[in-house]
Amino acid sequence: MHGRYKVQQVKRVSLAKSLTAYYQETSIQNCCGSTIIAVDARNKRYSIPPVQHAAYSMSSVITLSRRETIGESKTSLGDEVIMSGICVSIDYYEIKQEPVYVEEFDLLLCMPEDVEDYPHPHQQTSFDNNLRLGLEQIEESLDNAPLFKVLANDPTNNFDQLFTLINNRIAKIPVTHMEGEDFELVLLSIANGKIQKEIINLNKFVSGEENTYEFENRVIPFVTTSEITANEMGKSFRWITMSVLNESLTKKDIEHKEELNAQAKTYDTKISELNANIGALKSDYTQLKTEKDDIEFKYNAMKADLESGNEMFKHKAERAKYKASEHISDNDVHISDTKSKTANTEAQFKTWHLYLAAIPAVALVCVELIKAVKK
Repeated sequence: MHGRYKVQQVKRVSLAKSLTAYYQETSIQNCCGSTIIAVDARNKRYSIPPVQHAAYSMSSVITLSRRETIGESKTSLGDEVIMSGICVSIDYYEIKQEPVYVEEFDLLLCMPEDVEDYPHPHQQTSFDNNLRLGLEQIEESLDNAPLFKVLANDPTNNFDQLFTLINNRIAKIPVTHMEGEDFELVLLSIANGKIQKEIINLNKFVSGEENTYEFENRVIPFVTTSEITANEMGKSFRWITMSVLNESLTKKDIEHKEELNAQAKTYDTKISELNANIGALKSDYTQLKTEKDDIEFKYNAMKADLESGNEMFKHKAERAKYKASEHISDNDVHISDTKSKTANTEAQFKTWHLYLAAIPAVALVCVELIKAVKK
């Protein structure tokens, strides 16, 4: 029972009648020898086995037939009524290669192994399915849309929220307290499905050195721990247009060029002074090199004179040594002669002494001889 109508399961003969009615008849005949699956728009599947008849089993064709009429589908005598209809024939190998959608019957014909991979092209789904499909499409569009997220984590558990300016309104940034080493602000920007991540250290908030960070060229202009400060900064802050930006950039370019020209003049003066200093240093270097060469020349001359004097003194020393050696040789000869003469003199002196000593003995002998003779 469905409230406004009721459904009954019945078993009946042909619906053809001799009464006026809307009558439609559909037939799918499978002569290909393999089971074919027909899928309608509500994802209802009909398994159509092959025809068990030798006359049809070799044709390899699936035939879809439909006839309909508003009127009598049978005569009062029970004869068939000729109706307008349509017939579609599909070769088995077309379905084997790839499922075939038959627009005239709003059916998808496929093999049993393809039924899960090929849905009906105009498949009707429930609200839940449509909602899920819509959310998927929204997520896909969001992935391709520019957007950004601002996250913050304070592991010290000192702050529960921060404040910033988004468009022209003050926005609160919730702060998590997950474990970590630093108090960090994370900026996530997504464009064309690509994510860019930037991490900003906020440890000065914890130490109390700062309560506000101001940014340039970021999706948010500042972040602060005080809502009052955020409101005050939000009143004076303005997002500028491209025309104002271009005008400001042009002005900055002019100022920058003037500054560059002033710096160029200063540097040119310094370069001139340095060049002059280089010239003076080159002159001093040349003078010092000349003095060095002169000193080297004098040193070499003195060295040559000293070496020459040394050679002369050496020669004189050799000559003096030679003369001394000659004098020593002469003295040696004289000493030898003197020694020889002294030795001869001493020998003669000794001989005479011997002679003188022998005379008394001889005289005594003679006396004794004489005495002997006298007896």
